[in-house]
Amino acid sequence: MRISILLTPIVAAGLGTACASTPTPYQPASGKAGYGFSETALENNRLRLTFSGNSQTDLETVKKYVLFRAAETTLQRGYDFFIIVDRGVDTATEYRASGPMRPRFGGQLEQSGAEYEVIADVTMFRGLKPSLVLNAYDAHQIKAYLEPVIVRPTVS
Repeated sequence: MRISILLTPIVAAGLGTACASTPTPYQPASGKAGYGFSETALENNRLRLTFSGNSQTDLETVKKYVLFRAAETTLQRGYDFFIIVDRGVDTATEYRASGPMRPRFGGQLEQSGAEYEVIADVTMFRGLKPSLVLNAYDAHQIKAYLEPVIVRPTVS
């Protein structure tokens, strides 16, 4: 887990204006911040998927986008179901100072935002999903179930 502490209100105020005001949409990661999804091929039927969200994107949304990307990629590559192994969540949290930084004068640190990144390894297969494998997902069903709640970037 990465934690950065901002010790002056001036620095915190300056960074506050640079923060995103809307959650990260479902999109390929690009730009300096790299918010969105990315993937790395590990084998013919195996990928490492990542979704990074800005400080306005909650952890549940980041997890949902990784799952949706796994389903979407599975279908695009001609497979039917996938097994996902969650490799974890990386969290970056920023704190800002409120008042003087000495407790006896009433100063304290307040969390100003958290960014989440979920990384998962996905192995894709053809055929029917095995019912006894708990981390196996039917790509057609996952895509159909999550499609209505996926927020894509607005076109300007």
